[in-house]
Amino acid sequence: EEIQKYFDSHKSQFEVPEQIQVQYVKLTPAMIEDSIEIYEDDIKDYYKSNQGNYFIKKQYKASHILVKSDSALPFGEDLSEEEKKKLLDEADEKTKIKADEILKQIKEGADFGEMAKKHSADTASGNNGGSLGQFSKGMMIPEFEAALDQLTPGELGGPVKTQFGFHLIRLEEVKQEHTKPLTEVQEEIKKTLKEDKALKRIRRIAKKIRKAAGVGNDLNKAAQEYKAETRTTGFISGKAHSVPEIGNVPEFFNTAFSLAGEQLSEPVNTPDASYLLKV
Repeated sequence: EEIQKYFDSHKSQFEVPEQIQVQYVKLTPAMIEDSIEIYEDDIKDYYKSNQGNYFIKKQYKASHILVKSDSALPFGEDLSEEEKKKLLDEADEKTKIKADEILKQIKEGADFGEMAKKHSADTASGNNGGSLGQFSKGMMIPEFEAALDQLTPGELGGPVKTQFGFHLIRLEEVKQEHTKPLTEVQEEIKKTLKEDKALKRIRRIAKKIRKAAGVGNDLNKAAQEYKAETRTTGFISGKAHSVPEIGNVPEFFNTAFSLAGEQLSEPVNTPDASYLLKV
């Protein structure tokens, strides 16, 4: 009696949600990519129409040493704008003198990388000998890039003042802006065209399988006609529907739980595959 009483008052704890099994066909571009033929004219037309995708901005490879100004103004003092400017200018002048001294030592033979490790306020690059790696035009602030454009590879320049302080800059390599030639990107284009054509073809195949299933919704027989494989999930519910072969595909599960028993879905298309489902 106690058990029955507990059960009657806690029925929600023992509710089992509706569960379904789903028979499905999954078609992916990879299944038919090998049968897709791409012609040279297709590749050339795509390249001409999408040349902007292959434009490469000017590239720099450079290192720097950042010397920061101690430009903090006295706390709590009521200074005029003129007094503030004077203090800031004095701090900048001291910083520039320090940067000039570091530059002089490098020109006299001191190792740039070691000086960067010792003196650069940019510790991230400083710990790496001042290296900023390779970067595209537009990634650095204008004053810094303007200074780079005045240097030739291997040349040392500065001090250059920016909002961060004074920079000593060494340009290591520069690559001018250019558009990748067709010969360099044709395999990439071929792969893109294959994937696109394969995706369109599997969507057409999904439609044909749906039509072949007929009024009896015989998905298995229709799939065999087009050499496609049918699979069946385990029992799944709205709250628990992990199917490793499907993964995280909301369109698949939303369709599955909207179907009546024995009803065959229309093709469910995603960017990666096409599905047909039958509960």
